[in-house]
Amino acid sequence: MEKINVRILGYYNRGNFGDDLLYESLIEILEKIGVSYSKSIEDNTMFKISYINKLFKSDHQISIGGLLQTVSSFRSFYYYITMMNLARSNILFGQSFGPFRGKRYCFNIMKNIKGLTGVLLRDIGSYRMASELWGNDNIDIEYGTDIVFNLDIEKYVSKIDQEKYILVVIKRNEDRKRVGDLIRFIKKYINIKIIVTVFDKNDREEFKRIRHSFYEDEKVDFKFPQTLKEGINLIYNSEYVFSWRLHPIILAIMFKKPFGNMAFNDKIMNFLSPYTLPVIKDEESGFEFIFKKLDVEKLKENYLKLAKKNIDFLKRNLNHNIFNKKISF
Repeated sequence: MEKINVRILGYYNRGNFGDDLLYESLIEILEKIGVSYSKSIEDNTMFKISYINKLFKSDHQISIGGLLQTVSSFRSFYYYITMMNLARSNILFGQSFGPFRGKRYCFNIMKNIKGLTGVLLRDIGSYRMASELWGNDNIDIEYGTDIVFNLDIEKYVSKIDQEKYILVVIKRNEDRKRVGDLIRFIKKYINIKIIVTVFDKNDREEFKRIRHSFYEDEKVDFKFPQTLKEGINLIYNSEYVFSWRLHPIILAIMFKKPFGNMAFNDKIMNFLSPYTLPVIKDEESGFEFIFKKLDVEKLKENYLKLAKKNIDFLKRNLNHNIFNKKISF
């Protein structure tokens, strides 16, 4: 049986909840389109020789997540660009672009990615960037959505009979005072238990600092999920979700939970921008947040329509009569 060798480029398997969700979603999409494959989770640490050796032998490299940005560091941007340029064929799948420091410089580098055949974007801002970059080239550019919307999320959930709670997902490098303001705001207006959590191992130190600030508060609890399933169920069993990260918001939409977006960054704002979400301002603390309470079901319906385009896109781009062939990772 002929093989099609596919490598997956991303930040998965490193303690980041969102990127691990993306990996599982991609595997499930391959199953949905009827591809039989062998799977192994590999440590794709920067410039690991074993990954590069297999990449040279692969037919396609599929990149997942928001890899092309420089807000984390230029080092990661250069790494992912280099890995893409080492591949024979590149598919950017469910991507978002930016934020960038030195946008024009980054665009000049991205413009020349080798072997780029298809780009599926999860937000309208990134779609416009891709159209500007490659609109005149022979590249399949599609506006879809985050591929986590293709995940059969129900298989991970279990209903837990416990006290009602609001979930607050925090992130490092955010305004600590604003986190405290949010917790006090919830206690004032929504008088139920609060659980504070993080979905990235790099956020642990911030988690410890906030926990220390509310150590004696009986209304505030702190939980650190050890597995993907634990994190998913923290959202599933909550009443509301307030998050500084994107994928807890996506899961809140999938479970039709009201949510508050606490991060006014391009990544999340671009993702939510097609929909009008009310901004609430608390006059006493002076902070604002986007809070979606109504029509979460309609919001989910809209994203699931876009998610169908994700599958069609991958079918087109994993070509060469892919069906009933074996894919190895």
